[in-house]
Amino acid sequence: MCAVVGTFLFGDGAMADGGDSISNIVARLLELPSPPPDWREQPKERLVPVELRHKDKVQEEPPSEEELRRRERAFRAKLIKEAESARFDGEYNSRHETPLNRLAEYDWSAAKPILEKHAKGDDVRVAAYATGLLYKHGDEATRTELRAKLQSMVFEEGLPASTRAMACERVLESDWPGRDEYFLHLLGSLPKLKEGYLNYRPLENFVEANPDHWIPVLTEWVDNENRVAHERVVSCLVQFNLKDARADALRPLLPWLDDPEWAKANMGRLRLIQSLDRVCIPESVDGLMWVAGHDTGFRLAGAADDLAYYDATNAVPILKEALSREKQSNHRRNVIAAIHALNGFSDDELVEGIEAFAVQTARGNNEKPHEDLSSLLGPSKKSTEFAIGQYVAAPERITAPVVDLLQKRAGQLKVGSPDVAEIILQISLAGDDVANGQRMLDALAEPELSEESILVVLNTREMLREHYLARLREFGARGGGVAGIAAVLAGSPGKAIEILQGDDRDAQLMLLACARLVREPLPVEMLIARWAQVNDPLLGNAIERYLEADDSAEARAAILDRYPSEMRILGALQGFDPGHGSFSKFAGWEKVLRKRFSGESPPNEIHALLSAGYWGNRGQIVVGVRDGKGELTAYYSNGRYAVRELAEEELARLKLSIKQNNFDGLAPLNIPVCDGIQYEYVHLAANGGRRVYMNNPSNAQDEAPVYDFITQLFHGLEAAGGLALHYGCESQVDGFSVLHAAFENRVDAVWTGAGGIRVLVDSNDDDPPQWHRFENGRVGGMVPQPDACRIIGSNDDVPKRFRFPEHLNNHPWQSGTTGGVVRANFDGLWLCEKDKTPILLNAGAHADPIVSPDGRWVVAAKAEQGWAKPNILIRYDLLHDVEHIVDIPPAGDLSPIAHIPAHGKFLVVRVEEGSGDAEDKPKVAYYLLDPATGEHEMVEGCFSPLFDLSYRPLQPSKKPGFHWAAINHSIHGGAEIGLYDMENFAFSPVVQIPSVFFDSMDMWVDKERELVYVAVNGDLVRFALPRN
Repeated sequence: MCAVVGTFLFGDGAMADGGDSISNIVARLLELPSPPPDWREQPKERLVPVELRHKDKVQEEPPSEEELRRRERAFRAKLIKEAESARFDGEYNSRHETPLNRLAEYDWSAAKPILEKHAKGDDVRVAAYATGLLYKHGDEATRTELRAKLQSMVFEEGLPASTRAMACERVLESDWPGRDEYFLHLLGSLPKLKEGYLNYRPLENFVEANPDHWIPVLTEWVDNENRVAHERVVSCLVQFNLKDARADALRPLLPWLDDPEWAKANMGRLRLIQSLDRVCIPESVDGLMWVAGHDTGFRLAGAADDLAYYDATNAVPILKEALSREKQSNHRRNVIAAIHALNGFSDDELVEGIEAFAVQTARGNNEKPHEDLSSLLGPSKKSTEFAIGQYVAAPERITAPVVDLLQKRAGQLKVGSPDVAEIILQISLAGDDVANGQRMLDALAEPELSEESILVVLNTREMLREHYLARLREFGARGGGVAGIAAVLAGSPGKAIEILQGDDRDAQLMLLACARLVREPLPVEMLIARWAQVNDPLLGNAIERYLEADDSAEARAAILDRYPSEMRILGALQGFDPGHGSFSKFAGWEKVLRKRFSGESPPNEIHALLSAGYWGNRGQIVVGVRDGKGELTAYYSNGRYAVRELAEEELARLKLSIKQNNFDGLAPLNIPVCDGIQYEYVHLAANGGRRVYMNNPSNAQDEAPVYDFITQLFHGLEAAGGLALHYGCESQVDGFSVLHAAFENRVDAVWTGAGGIRVLVDSNDDDPPQWHRFENGRVGGMVPQPDACRIIGSNDDVPKRFRFPEHLNNHPWQSGTTGGVVRANFDGLWLCEKDKTPILLNAGAHADPIVSPDGRWVVAAKAEQGWAKPNILIRYDLLHDVEHIVDIPPAGDLSPIAHIPAHGKFLVVRVEEGSGDAEDKPKVAYYLLDPATGEHEMVEGCFSPLFDLSYRPLQPSKKPGFHWAAINHSIHGGAEIGLYDMENFAFSPVVQIPSVFFDSMDMWVDKERELVYVAVNGDLVRFALPRN
C-alpha cells in the first residue's frame, strides 16, 4: 500500500463525510505530501560531475623504479616504527589487524626480532600476541616450544580472557599432529572465557572455519556425559543459525525444543527455533508444536513462523490457544500470520477482525496496518479480533469471498455506523487485482465521492489503465471531478489540456490534486500562464502546489517571482526523516540564512552546505557573495564559528563548478538509508532560492558521485585554512576572547596560579597529551602537571593486563587510599597499587567507588544480578574487609556522587526509572550517607555541579565554603558560572555565557585578576567576571 493511501485508511487523516464537496476533498488532498522527484530518472551524465567525467581517461605517468623503491623503503620504515612501539589497544585477538601482523606478513626478517622482544615484555597482551605470531610465521624448530607456551596460556587463570582465547585460536589454526585430539580435549576442559561484556569463543570459531569436517564429529559428541563438553558442543553447533543455518548442525539439537533444560547456551534455543524455517527438518514439527503450546515471546513467534513454513495445519488449534496467551503485539502478529498462512481462520473470523479494526480506526485511534512497526511495540491493549483484522487488512491478504462479505457488511452498517462502513468498504477496495478494479471505479461513480476512494484508485492506476481504459475514458467524458481523476488514471495528456483550457472547475481541481500526488506530467507553461490570471483561491493553490511538486526550473522561477519578499527555498526532501530530526535542523539553518539578507551588508547571494544527522553533523559551510567577493563562514557546534575571505580564484572555481554541474537543477538524493548524515545544498538570493537535499551522499558514490562531490567541494574550501575563530557570545560577555583555536592541536584542560597559565595540549597524534605553558597568546614549552589537576598518570596503578572501565570508576582523588586506589569492574572491587598485582576486595560487579577521607570506608554501587536489574549500594570496611548493604531500596541507578566535607558524609543519588509514559517520569532522590553507621537522610537542593566531578574537586573561591561551578541550561541556552554552597547545596549565578556549554571541570578562575579561563571545544577562551 502506498504511503499516500495508507495515510487516509490507517493514519492521521480524518475520514471524509458523505456528500463532501469537491472543494473540501481537494483541500484535504493538497495537504498530503507529494512524492519527490526520483534522482535515478536524471540523465546518467548529470550524476557525474564535469570534473570527473573524463578523469578515468587521463593516463598518469607511472612512477619510476627509483620512486617505487623510495616508497617501499618509506612504507617498510613506517611499519617497523609502528611495530616497535606497538601497545595494547583494546582489541588484540588472533584476527585483529595490528602493525605487528602487518609487518610479519610483509617482512618476516624485520618482524622477528621485534616480536621476540615483545614476547619477553611486561605487557602480557602484547607478549601473548607476539608469541602467537612467532608461532604462526616461525620455523619448525621453534614451533613445538612456542605451541607449548601458548597452550599453557590457554589455561592460565591470571591472564585476560581475550589473551587466553587468542592463544587458543593460534594453536588450533595451525595443522599439527594431535591437534584434533587437543580440540576434543578442550571441549570438556576449557572454561567459558568472558571479559566484561565480551564472551570469547575460540572453539566455536575453530568449528566455524571447517564445518564440513567438524559438524559430523560433534554430532557424535552432542550427548556427551561430560556436561561441560555437552554445552560446548551445543554452542559450536547452534552457531550455524539464521542466515548461516545448516540442517546437519541443527538436527542434533532438536531435543532442545521440548526440553528447555537440555542445554544452557545463551540465546541458543531461541536461535535454533528462529532458524528451522531456513532449513528442511520436517521432524522438528512435533517439538515446534511443544514450543507453541508452552513458550511465549520471541520463541513462540519463531515457532509460529516455522510451523507455517512446514505447512503444519494440525498446529492451528495450538496456535489459536497461544494467540490468546501472548500479550506482545509483535509476537501476536507472527502467530496470526502463521494461522492465516495455514488457512486457520474462517472467512467470518476475518470479516469480524476487519470490522473490529475499522471500529477502532473510526474512533480516531489512528490505527495502522501491520507493516508500521510503531503499532507493534509493547503490550497490546487491543482485542484478539482487532489484531487479526489489523493483519489481514492488507490488500494482498483479502480474498474475493472476503471482499464480498466485507462489502455486504459495509452495506449493513452504512446507516447506523457510516464511518465504520466507509473504512470497511475502502479496505475491500484497496487491492490492485483486476477483479477489484470494477468495484473501485463503481465507488468513483457514486455521488458521494470521498478522498479515500480517490487515493485507492491512484494507488492502482497502472492496473486500471491497462484493464479499464475504456471506462476511464467514459468517466472523462462525464465532466466534473471524476473527469479530472480519470484523466490522471488514463495518463491522457490531451484530456488534461482540454480540462485546463475549459471552464470545468471541479475537473481542474481534481486533475491538479491527483496529478500532483502521482507526479503525472502536466503542461507547466500553461499552468504558469493560468496561475497569473486565476482569481479562485483554491484553484490558485492547487496550481501552486502542483508547480512545487513539479520542481522544474520553470516552475521554481514562477513561484519565486510571485512571492519575491518571502524568500522561499524550494526543493523536496524525502518521505521520512532518516536523521530523526534532520529536517527540523535544516529548517532552522534556512532561517539563519534568510536573516543574513536583512543585515547591514547583505550578500547578493549565498551558497551553503548544511549538514545534520542523528549522531551529529559536519558543521554548516556558508559562502556569502557580495559585489564579486566571497566570504566563507563555517558554523560549528557549541557556539563556534570561523570566517575567512575567499581568494578570487577560489570563488571563481566554486561558481564555475556550480554552473557547470547545474547544482540547482539536481533532484533530491533520497536513498533509503537511515541515520548517517544528511546534507542540503542551498542557493539563496534576495527573492528566494533552491535546496538540494542529499541523504548520505557517500553511499551513492558509484551511482551518483555528483552529490558527494558537492560536499567535498565545500569541505575542501573549509579545510584550506586561514580561518579566524569566533564565538557567537563575544559581544554579550565582557572581555570574551579566543586565546587558542583547536585547528592544529586541542586544549583539553586549563589551570592558572603562581606558575602562570598552564594548558593540557593534545597534539592530535599518537603522543599522549602534555601540560604546556601558555604565554604571550601562544602555547609554549612543556611544564610540570599542576597538583590540582592530576590528569596524566591517573591510571598508573592499573596493570596493563587488567581492565577497569572508565565509566565504572571515579578519579583517584575520590577513590584513593594510603595503600592505593580502589577501582571497580565487572568482576569485583579491587585495591590497585602501582607495579603491584591488584587485590580483590569484594567479588561481584561494582561501580563508582568513593573512599572516605580517613581511608577506611568505600561506598559503591553493586549489581547482584547484572546492571540491567536494580542495583544496591554497599559500604565496604577496608579495615575489617567486610561488606555492609545500605538499606536504601535498590534502583536502576543507586550510586554515590561525592564525599561532602561540609557534612562529613557521602551524597548518594537514587533514580527509579519510569515506564516511559509522559506522566510517569523517573523519580530522583538524594541522600546523605554516614559510611560508618549506614544512617542516611534525604536532602534537597541543587546537585548538578557535583555530577561534573572528574579529575579534581570544585575550585574553591575566596568565600569560605563556596566553590566555583558551571551549570548548563537548555532553556537559557548556555552555561552559567556561579558560586556553589557545598553545605546547603545552593548555586548562586554570577555570569551567563550564551550558546556555549561546558562544565565545572573545563574552567579555572583567576581569582586575583577576576578572569575565567575555559577549555571548550579544544579551544582556550577567556572572559571577565562582573566587577560586583
